[in-house]
Amino acid sequence: MTVASKLHAGVDKLFREGKTVSVQVYATNISGTSVYDDDPTRYTSSGAALTISGLVFPVTSAFSRGKASSDALLLEQGKILTSDKKIYLKNNPIISGLSLIGISGTTGIDYHEIVGDGVITYTVGDEVIYQRIYTRVVPGGSLF
Repeated sequence: MTVASKLHAGVDKLFREGKTVSVQVYATNISGTSVYDDDPTRYTSSGAALTISGLVFPVTSAFSRGKASSDALLLEQGKILTSDKKIYLKNNPIISGLSLIGISGTTGIDYHEIVGDGVITYTVGDEVIYQRIYTRVVPGGSLF
């Protein structure tokens, strides 16, 4: 058994306990002719929904043994907020910065957009084992 297949088996066990995460890939359209960041962003569907199991965690600013977690470093750099979520997805679903992610909760579905360069892929050789994705709740729902 290769290292990659052992890691896949271990990750599979963890993800069986995960929360269902519905991932829908959308293309973004900026409305208006301005180039400023305050222009509203509209999402339009560009594919079928992909429903996969993932692990959802809050962002933490924890330090362990005198070292900052990757979350703490990103928080300090201002790239993520404490209200953001961290999602782990196994293998290599097609996720990019243009994806809108719906997370099922007790009050319905919360829609999240990916934060900046928030997709981190972990590989062994050429095989993708899992992805860590930093997301932020889309204010006002899905914007549809």
